Amino acid sequence: MDTLHQALPSMSLIASDFSYLPDVSIPGDRAPLVSSKKDGKTSDHRNYFDAQGDADIFFPTDFRLLEQIDHNCAGFSKEQKNPGAFKPVKKRRTIILDTAAFMEEFGMPLKTRTKDGYNPLLDDFKNTKFYLSVPTHNVPTHSRRN
Repeated sequence: MDTLHQALPSMSLIASDFSYLPDVSIPGDRAPLVSSKKDGKTSDHRNYFDAQGDADIFFPTDFRLLEQIDHNCAGFSKEQKNPGAFKPVKKRRTIILDTAAFMEEFGMPLKTRTKDGYNPLLDDFKNTKFYLSVPTHNVPTHSRRN
């Protein structure tokens, strides 16, 4: 994230990932789901050592932590309210949306609904979220030389 902010300080960022994983058998906070497929059958493993050969390892994303990292890597500008008093101001505007809310806002849910009313954009992916991050308008820009 730090590299992104250094290379592209005015970037807009959209990220999506799992926010939680159902039926994880590995203990621990944000523990991974270890899964493999053989002969068309999916098997979940109790730990990653059991997954000999090909296996997918999924970790859920802590979106609040991602947001904190994003703000810390972007840095803070200082807004002066009173002489000698400075208040840190975030350089980014961020929002975390579940997938259904993101699709309602930015997708075309009326065009993706099936005849029976099912809508995969809104009804599936209950365990995923979107993270959106854009620069705020109150960040001073670098002066350009003419």
